[in-house]
Amino acid sequence: MPAKTQVSQFFSSLLIVGLGAFTALSLACSTKNMYAAGLPGWKTQLKVVETIPRDRYLETHFRGDGIEIQRFFAANDICRALLEPGGLLEYALVGNYGEFSRGDLRCNATGVADLEKWRRRFGKNSGLTSGAPIPRAQANYQLVAKDEDSILLRGNFPLAGKVRASGSQDLVLVLPRSSECQEVADRSTASMEYRPSGDPALALIASNGRCAVRGFISPLTSP
Repeated sequence: MPAKTQVSQFFSSLLIVGLGAFTALSLACSTKNMYAAGLPGWKTQLKVVETIPRDRYLETHFRGDGIEIQRFFAANDICRALLEPGGLLEYALVGNYGEFSRGDLRCNATGVADLEKWRRRFGKNSGLTSGAPIPRAQANYQLVAKDEDSILLRGNFPLAGKVRASGSQDLVLVLPRSSECQEVADRSTASMEYRPSGDPALALIASNGRCAVRGFISPLTSP
């Protein structure tokens, strides 16, 4: 084969590979931007990476083109069937935290397990001006469950509405098993603070530091 033809084919192959990579990147960026815009009814495909039981809930990690999210669900039969690791689901921006479906099966998320990512979608709409004091309020709660890496508290968390949690007067907060969070869990009240930028988005104040809130859940039943 003439050298000129070989060179031409080489550059054609590079062009095809480059266009494919560009298209994939464009799709990922488009998905990420559409998710960030929060347009009601917008849909995309997500893969179930991992599902972990948390008391009466399921914590599930999803991954798709350009986005990675974590949500809480009721641990019922339909959600358990849908949220098996490796499965592909349709994710729609429906309701408070999204609807996940495959065929006729549907499961609505009941909360958010990646609070920092969730807050970044809405922080610009916090209503706080630059340099404004960090909002603080008193939270009242009780311990509902613990496992090897999480603590669940249920109660009135006044500042949870800042991160668009539905029903801040009766909410479950999910905390890591840190010494600060263990101290908070041993009490029934704590000072709470919210930050529109920087970490943590929500925190409960302990004597030895801040207990960073990892996520929140709308409870399944009345107190």
